[in-house]
Amino acid sequence: PKSQFVVTSNVSGRLERLFVSIGDRVKQHQVIAKIDAELFQQQVERAQADLDVANANLAEAESALFAAEREFERSKTLSQDNILSQSKLDAAEAAYHAAAARVKVASATVASRESALKTAQLNLSYTSVKATWNGDKGERVIAERFADEGALLKANDQIVSVVDIGSIICVIHMIERDYFRVKPGQRAAVITDAFPG
Repeated sequence: PKSQFVVTSNVSGRLERLFVSIGDRVKQHQVIAKIDAELFQQQVERAQADLDVANANLAEAESALFAAEREFERSKTLSQDNILSQSKLDAAEAAYHAAAARVKVASATVASRESALKTAQLNLSYTSVKATWNGDKGERVIAERFADEGALLKANDQIVSVVDIGSIICVIHMIERDYFRVKPGQRAAVITDAFPG
């Protein structure tokens, strides 16, 4: 064939459905198999819950920072009027800086949880195995099956091979007496029983 590639699983899991068989034609980005998605769906839900908790912690930290900032500003004013001692001002400033640090930690946690959610969503999307190739959008043909429904797959396990038979290279064996009849660029017709017409 002009091109050939193997479709593999990006995640581990049980092959729930295989939608193609040998000889079937497939289009670009066509879903050809489905891997059991229950575990990956649970991971997405857990990652979403972790993100919600992280967002709540960030909101709480921002609220505490606002209160600490107001207290620090009030303490500075009282200190300038010699109503508040230097030690109380230092304590208010330390509380303000600690609250600001907690906001940074909470923001970093939110970013981490968002990344974990995106990873979980990506893994969930990998449960729909697609035939994807570069180049034209023409059809390809399933040449081999390496797995059956119910099989436990690991990441990168082969599922099917896909070939482009729109243009193929043929090896034709000839006897010596016919050599002189063949010339470069000569047209020929190749007929096969498997694909009549």
